[in-house]
Amino acid sequence: MKKVLASCSVAVLTALTLGTPMASATTNGTDPGDLVSTSYTAATHPLSGTGVVNIIFDTHDHGNYVGSKEGDNIANYFGIIDQIKKQNPSSVYVGNGDDMGTSTLSSITQGQNMIDAYNAGPLDTDTFGNHDFDMGPQRLRQLISESKFQWVSSNVIDKTTGKTFGEAEGVKPFIIKDINGVKVGITGVTNYDAPQLTSMGTSVTVEDPATALNAIIPKMKAAGAQVIIVASHLASPDARKVVAKVNGIDLLVGDHAAFAYDRPEQINHTLLWFIGDQFRYVGDVELKVGPSGVVDFNYKRYTTADEAAKPGFQPDPAVQALMDKYNAELTQKLGAVVGKTTVPLDAIEADVRGKESNLGDYITDTMRTSMHADVALLNGGSIRTDSIFQPGTLTKQDVLNFLPFTNYEVKIAVSGQILYDALENGVSQVSQQAGRFLQVSGMTYSFNPSLPVGHRIINVTVGGKPLDLKANYTVATNDYMLGGGDGYTMFKDAKVLIPANGGPLMSDVLMKQVAAQGTIAPKTDGRIQLTTATKSTVGQAPQPSPSGTSKSSNVVYTVQSGDTLWALGIKYHVSWQSIAAQNHLKNPNLILIGEKLNIPSHS
Repeated sequence: MKKVLASCSVAVLTALTLGTPMASATTNGTDPGDLVSTSYTAATHPLSGTGVVNIIFDTHDHGNYVGSKEGDNIANYFGIIDQIKKQNPSSVYVGNGDDMGTSTLSSITQGQNMIDAYNAGPLDTDTFGNHDFDMGPQRLRQLISESKFQWVSSNVIDKTTGKTFGEAEGVKPFIIKDINGVKVGITGVTNYDAPQLTSMGTSVTVEDPATALNAIIPKMKAAGAQVIIVASHLASPDARKVVAKVNGIDLLVGDHAAFAYDRPEQINHTLLWFIGDQFRYVGDVELKVGPSGVVDFNYKRYTTADEAAKPGFQPDPAVQALMDKYNAELTQKLGAVVGKTTVPLDAIEADVRGKESNLGDYITDTMRTSMHADVALLNGGSIRTDSIFQPGTLTKQDVLNFLPFTNYEVKIAVSGQILYDALENGVSQVSQQAGRFLQVSGMTYSFNPSLPVGHRIINVTVGGKPLDLKANYTVATNDYMLGGGDGYTMFKDAKVLIPANGGPLMSDVLMKQVAAQGTIAPKTDGRIQLTTATKSTVGQAPQPSPSGTSKSSNVVYTVQSGDTLWALGIKYHVSWQSIAAQNHLKNPNLILIGEKLNIPSHS
């Protein structure tokens, strides 16, 4: 990207202040680059004349035909792209991987549903994400061989040949497309940790992204590329680091971590844009190319649901037909029997949210085994149906009824103290049957709901030994809890060993476990106990007073990044309102980093 926006420095500074990422990239430790001024939108800054090319992106569909929001589906998404291409023939549609796996549908079809839809739709190129290897490299090779679009990769290598993985099936390290008289070079890059997140086998490796790109970009330019486009399956914080080390990239699109920003950013003369995943947004960047390279650009983001709701909108007809066909088949196939249970399975809401459940035991045991973790924690709200499933056959639909949410397993490392804090959070609203109540595996705990919040856990063992607050433990849980759902904010700084983008779909894991066993008969074993004891045996955990309450002296707390009064209230077992009153805060929603707060004692 040769153009430097020096003339727009004030606008860029404003954008940095007002930019509204859908999820904060600082969560992953790297701040966004300079967010591009809103004066560069397609509506306010149209491009014309020769040398204009249009880049549409991306995919990252996880084997799904339907997203999480009404109207977010592959037929509508491709309908938007059809419309863009019709209006602007100088367009190329670029995917960024994680497309073949893994959803319930793609698990059944082994990714065939995605290849069929992409072949019928407007996709021009795709690259590899870790989930594309979920069915193994041989199945991916077969899918590649059936693709009518072009696969590209700069850093996924077949160790037996030393060349690009899938080369025999048609994968290329890069392509050059002549668009409106401009030679556009397109390559792809995959997250470096993909081999630890999926089933790549022993003969496939992923090279360091920066090293691979620094090697391939000169080859692309030598082959005549005037513009360099990178379809990226790097997490956005990693992508920022890579483009800072690599010269010559004009545009990098796509995000393994699925952050969504309303505008591009600029680092090292490279435009980067991250727009999430699974049909929520279509990204569109126009580049104007002169003799020295890119000299101007504009951008536009389409919200799929909004576009689909407009009068006269047409989904892609071929893809709509495929979606209808596969969804009908899925409905039929979900009736397939995966196993049977010889005992009733307890999914009663009051049970999974207030005590040990044999179904909760079975699910968490399966999670812990699949992730090779010390313990597993699952919020009871994830388990649905509010019923007793009577002995008999279990279908795929039954499993999806138990776990209907599209949650992925994750693996984290936390201290014993964090594990204790999570257990306290789990029982903090037990009288309300809140979904945060924890079903567990690999551990036991007892609690007294009559004690003050934050002091209810009485005894904890992990692997048969008392919980050590200073020790480290590996924990299997789900992406919802890792993201702070149901009050599990203590996990926000946990070391993530397997992220959601690398973990399996929870319902798929459960289906496979039932199918492997054939017949199941889970029983409760006393891992969760209700007690009337008032004295905790857990390390140095807070001790309630004999009267059932606990007192502490006032604490002076220095506000840190990410703090809220609500979270501090949970931490110190007081209401956020009392903290606000103690410190005479006019706006409880505004506390400043470095500000000192007096935390009142609780009684």
